[in-house]
Amino acid sequence: MFDIIDPKTLNECFTVELLAKFLNTDYPNLSKLIYGKKSPYRTFYIPKKSGGTREIKAPIKTLKLIQQKLKVEFEDYSSPRVASHGFVKGRSILTNAKLHINRNYVLNVDLESFFNSINFGRIKKLFESTPFKFTSPVATVLAQICCHENSLPQGAPTSPILSNMIAFKLDGELMRLAKKINFRYTRYVDDLTISCQSLAQLEKHKIIYRSKEAKYEAGFTLSRLIEKNGFKINNEKTRLQQRTEHQGVTGLTVNVKLNVSRTFIRQTSSMINALIIHGAEKSEHEHFTKYFDGYVPNRQQQRISKKPGDLFIKKVKGRVNYIKMIRGAACPVYRKLAYQLTCGLGCPNEDYNKDWLDWISDSVLVLDNNLDILQGTAFYADGLGIVTNQHNLESITEDNIAGNITLVEPLNYSKKYQLLGLNKTSEKYDIALIDFGVHAKSKRALEIADSPLYKTGTTVYAIGYPNHSEGTKPTILECKIVNKTKWQGECRYKIDQNIHHGFSGGPVIDTDGKVIGIVSNGNAVGASKSTEDMFIPVETVMKFANDAKPEDC
Repeated sequence: MFDIIDPKTLNECFTVELLAKFLNTDYPNLSKLIYGKKSPYRTFYIPKKSGGTREIKAPIKTLKLIQQKLKVEFEDYSSPRVASHGFVKGRSILTNAKLHINRNYVLNVDLESFFNSINFGRIKKLFESTPFKFTSPVATVLAQICCHENSLPQGAPTSPILSNMIAFKLDGELMRLAKKINFRYTRYVDDLTISCQSLAQLEKHKIIYRSKEAKYEAGFTLSRLIEKNGFKINNEKTRLQQRTEHQGVTGLTVNVKLNVSRTFIRQTSSMINALIIHGAEKSEHEHFTKYFDGYVPNRQQQRISKKPGDLFIKKVKGRVNYIKMIRGAACPVYRKLAYQLTCGLGCPNEDYNKDWLDWISDSVLVLDNNLDILQGTAFYADGLGIVTNQHNLESITEDNIAGNITLVEPLNYSKKYQLLGLNKTSEKYDIALIDFGVHAKSKRALEIADSPLYKTGTTVYAIGYPNHSEGTKPTILECKIVNKTKWQGECRYKIDQNIHHGFSGGPVIDTDGKVIGIVSNGNAVGASKSTEDMFIPVETVMKFANDAKPEDC
């Protein structure tokens, strides 16, 4: 196995010389970089939200390139627990917080000096163990590449993924404890969150205890488990939040649904007002003076000197987009702030002043089936293209679709969209995905809800074109979900409003303006009600689109 001359992957690096070659260098140069007198790191500081600054040690370019290559390799060895949400692809502060929505009690625990507590010895041992199993010399050099001053540096590309691998055992033990005691657990880097419905359960099993000062702190069981895994709790940041007060998880409010704090929104509004009144350059100066005591990191100072005001504008845009990410594009608060921001930038976008339902309906089109002489609805959805019901296509096939199916704008039927073909259809699920290329460039896609709420009594909106005539807006029904049911063996949700023919294929959206389903069942206008009013859940659509079998109802 040591006959390898040119290693293609990290697991072929049986010697430090092979490792160096894999990293596009030789061992003498690699050794000089990591063991030399001159530090391969530079130090800078970034402001903390809570005040003060955080020290960041970032590698110089040569070392950073090596670490970036190793990071990609490490991903093949990494399989983070489902409880881990920081630095994991497809997970974020949103996925971390979602599990703790609508809970009676939320406990936040902070791990003290998280990266610094992961020392050189722990990283070397990790590289020598499963799944890596490197030789001791190779593990030593890899640990030296990834560590600085005997610990994981916070600014190195390899630190996040290695920290998750070190915390793998901790996550596993806390997940098993959560299942046993019936609480929920997630970790976002150094923030541990536990939520439950019964405080007595947490106290009984010593997850928390109430001190003489009537303050809740981490209990013996939780503290011992964390310390056994090589970490330490920052008691100053431990807090228990009840449903009757603000419950926050990684900066998001989770009392009833995911939300942004009022303080964040007020601060964002103030920044936009400052931009409008004083301009970007003066607002930028005041911002750093007021909130950071005049402190500006070196890299940001360079940017400010080159283009004053640009950094402030970037910060405001980032905050507005953050509100959109959490609350949705239909949120009136987001739309108001987004409009004010465009005014502050000198390019008012009146689209933000539209009623959000009108704005949503802009992405919903009239579908004309000229072969079967019927009319329905279709909409443009993010990642799916044009979506409608299969029964709207009836006799349509790939061979006869050209010229027989058209999508038109409701206010002007002369605005038609070119047909490219059928992507996927299913009579069983009553779903059709159609490819109209021009539409994707001229229309805004509706967002798909990540975690749709189908609880009985939930308010939703159905949009469609029953008996539509040119020049009229779509019909928008405010409905409530009645219950879950089956239609010809497939999942459906009943709603409490009458769905008429022509609605078929239209989107069902939640109060955040995100798609949670497709209108599918109704009755002809004026006809007696023979069919329940129902829609197809969006999970069925997504699984069908991705060639996965929808779950049984």
